[in-house]
Amino acid sequence: MTESLFRVDNLKRYLHRVLGFEIIVLLLLAFLSPRLIPIITHNLVLNIIIVAILVLGLTYSLLLTWRLTQVSRWVNAQHPESGPFEHPPRLLAATANLLRHPPTPVTDRTLLDSLSSRLDEQRESLRYMMGLAIFLGLLGTFWGLLHTVGSVGQAINSVGSEGLPPAEAFDRMRAGLQGPMQGMGMAFSASLLGLSTSLILSFLNLQVGHAQNRFHEDFEEWLSLRTAGYGSQPAGEDALATRLEAALSRVDTIERALATQAARLTDAPQAQSLEPFARDFTRLAESVQQLQGKMMEEALARLETIEALIASSQHRPPDEILSEALQRAAQHIEENKGQTAREAIANG
Repeated sequence: MTESLFRVDNLKRYLHRVLGFEIIVLLLLAFLSPRLIPIITHNLVLNIIIVAILVLGLTYSLLLTWRLTQVSRWVNAQHPESGPFEHPPRLLAATANLLRHPPTPVTDRTLLDSLSSRLDEQRESLRYMMGLAIFLGLLGTFWGLLHTVGSVGQAINSVGSEGLPPAEAFDRMRAGLQGPMQGMGMAFSASLLGLSTSLILSFLNLQVGHAQNRFHEDFEEWLSLRTAGYGSQPAGEDALATRLEAALSRVDTIERALATQAARLTDAPQAQSLEPFARDFTRLAESVQQLQGKMMEEALARLETIEALIASSQHRPPDEILSEALQRAAQHIEENKGQTAREAIANG
């Protein structure tokens, strides 16, 4: 088959990028841990949540990329001799039944739409983590600023207007400023961790998106080659046969209507006066019957030439060639039907 000549990208380079970037991030965190630990302790609960989101995002992005490599490996393992599409990955599990049937453009479009929606759903979780990290950073920032504003007021009130020695007044002011400084530490630490987490997850989301887009493009090409290889020709013959069958059905309907009208004319009291018209209708019915046989012969001839037409036009898409063949066949049938009917009326 044609699809056996095309292989989907294994996406290992994207997996290596994600894994290498995560290793660099972990090394930086380990190197900066003596400075990061005091920053985290300024607002322990909120900052731990942000760090947990970072770890979860690192793991999830690596998992998404690894799953894509497994899906591409499964697609490349499929070939005509491997039997039905067994043990599909989770990404293609819902559409595996469509892969087991003969491919058509409609099923290919359904597969691609389903794959695109599933890929978007997977990245939605990563985007949510990015937004959540920014939100928690802003939440910690405003929380720290509110704490700073309140602490500044308390520091001013603690000094008071009573006369105190300069040394004692300075000690009170210094003690009062600890609250505002702590609030600023809460604000800046949450903002720093939130924005850093969002930046790291944004790069990982970009790499995962590139891997998904590459797989989607390769899978689309794999499906198109598979459809061309499995034979758009039988599908085209079925479509042409259906169209010809409908045309012959209309001819049969006309023939029965003419026969009924002729019978009514012969049974009427004025049969003698209308006998010429009855003969005309009878001849017309015979002509229609001859047209039916001629159309059947023409249909068989058209079906035999479709394969040669497709083989001689390989540079054009199969759907375009098939559509042109159907239009020519239908046009030829309509012309023959009109010509035969005119000849029958003229002979009458």
